[in-house]
Amino acid sequence: MDAPEQVGAFLIVDAKGMDEAVSVAMKHPGPHITEYLGGGLEIRCCDFYEEPNKK
Repeated sequence: MDAPEQVGAFLIVDAKGMDEAVSVAMKHPGPHITEYLGGGLEIRCCDFYEEPNKK
């Protein structure tokens, strides 16, 4: 894939801990294709997340 701009996304997962977050992340195809296309996967803890009001 050749793109003049960076391609990216983020997902928020409600997990009980880092082990569960990694397990969920590994079910996504992204971590498995980075070997061929480059890029990476970063998992971070988020102490607080407030879901926006849905109207």
